[in-house]
Amino acid sequence: MNDKKPNEITLRDYFAAKAMQALATDLYATKAGCVFGSDDIARWAYVTADAMLNVREITMPKHPREFNFNVGDKLTHKTEDWGEVIITNIDGGQITIRTHFGREITYMSHFLSEKWNKINQEPPTGE
Repeated sequence: MNDKKPNEITLRDYFAAKAMQALATDLYATKAGCVFGSDDIARWAYVTADAMLNVREITMPKHPREFNFNVGDKLTHKTEDWGEVIITNIDGGQITIRTHFGREITYMSHFLSEKWNKINQEPPTGE
């Protein structure tokens, strides 16, 4: 059952939107936008969101100020149909995601910031 209100987004939706933004920016920058359809981009974004949620769960501190996904650390999230999503903490403020596309995409890692690691932190609403 979905208890979401119409204008609310889940944390998974938020992470998927960030991943979609990163992929769209990367595709625009490389002029390869015509290679992937919107369904492919959306599916990839949600696979990446699931990986981000996995990392967030693994690194969720018991105390809000603890943070244990260190610079240089890598975590792998395996998916059934998309291969591996490898997330690397570059400098605490950015991550790199490597996918089966053979591309590496780097963007700001809001999900690794202290804000998103606070226990019971709610994602922003769509309002």
